Amino acid sequence: MSMIHQEVPCQACDESAPLPPLTDFQKAAALVSEHSTKLAALFASPPALPSAMNCTAAACAMEQAAANLTATYLHISPIYGLALHKEVERCALAILRGVESIITTIISTGTIA
Repeated sequence: MSMIHQEVPCQACDESAPLPPLTDFQKAAALVSEHSTKLAALFASPPALPSAMNCTAAACAMEQAAANLTATYLHISPIYGLALHKEVERCALAILRGVESIITTIISTGTIA
């Protein structure tokens, strides 16, 4: 085998390598879910419009939760696979875009239309 094409074993291919515990991911996923529920509850109590401060706090908390989720997958994706990480990253970005859209709507129109 030449030095140019030398195969190097990776953890993803080594079935004997122990998989990391999923506790960190489960905690991050639960955090995203919790903040999603809190944000939804803020908007489910008409006719009162939630204060901008509450919305901002919920958005910041969701942003942190999404970042935690992505960071966790960045850490374990070499073992569980890049495709899995990309899917979670896509979900985290969707959460952030949704929150940004809600905040923008409230700031520009004063409602949650």
